[in-house]
Amino acid sequence: MVANIVDILPQEQSFLSAFQLTDTMIRNLNPPAPHIPEWFTKELTELGGKSDNGRDPQLRIVWGGSATTFWQGRIRIKYPRYSNKKAIGWETINTDGTRELLPLSAANNNDGKVGRLIYDWLDIGKPFFFMEEWVAPEIACEGWEAVRWQYTPPNTWIDKLGPAPREGLYRHLFTLATDDGEYMPPDEQAMVWIKKMLWLQRQEPLLYSKRERPPACVVENLLRARLQEVDAMDVKYEEHLTDLMVDRVRRSSLNPTSYASISHNRSLIITHK
Repeated sequence: MVANIVDILPQEQSFLSAFQLTDTMIRNLNPPAPHIPEWFTKELTELGGKSDNGRDPQLRIVWGGSATTFWQGRIRIKYPRYSNKKAIGWETINTDGTRELLPLSAANNNDGKVGRLIYDWLDIGKPFFFMEEWVAPEIACEGWEAVRWQYTPPNTWIDKLGPAPREGLYRHLFTLATDDGEYMPPDEQAMVWIKKMLWLQRQEPLLYSKRERPPACVVENLLRARLQEVDAMDVKYEEHLTDLMVDRVRRSSLNPTSYASISHNRSLIITHK
């Protein structure tokens, strides 16, 4: 199912114009999260420990099709692959200052009332698991109120971020995906990969710092590049060991007497000791 969703999402053109899907069909393209083994969640908790509040784990994985966050005045998909803004109603302002939400067709009524279109977002999440880390409130809330509100002419303020996260929040660390962009299931191989990524991150104070760290996409790209370098060095080392063993076997087959003599002398030395 995951692979099919990736295949049908167009890269160059409008999703709706290409497939003319209804709102319900678009929403249904966010499939439920694949199963996460209990041992996987437990091992992540052991890797990261508990957060400062003593309840939540430092590390967790969430599914891109269901993880949500507050954005632009409402709850939205946290890791969207595609978003479509759609008018859903008409809001009018009465003489007493109260607001009234009417059907979209009311926008064509010429009743003299001041009104505006009300929009909703149709989001399709990325079909991957995302590794997140918990951030303490003293870091998460820094500068929050300064960028929380967005002014929209003529006289509307939109709450972009919602209330400050006084209990802390989870933010993106890296995506469970192969270097080729393929889906990575939460299994044994993924856990080995996660451990390598976390180990490399902890070698660099700037990448490990929660306060001064570069954007998540920058950190992830750096870690992936370094992991490729480490894996390449491991391959070269294994090839070198293989070459040494092949060479030793070859020399032994060409001159077995000398190796037998060496083995005999070693036995005598050991016996003498």
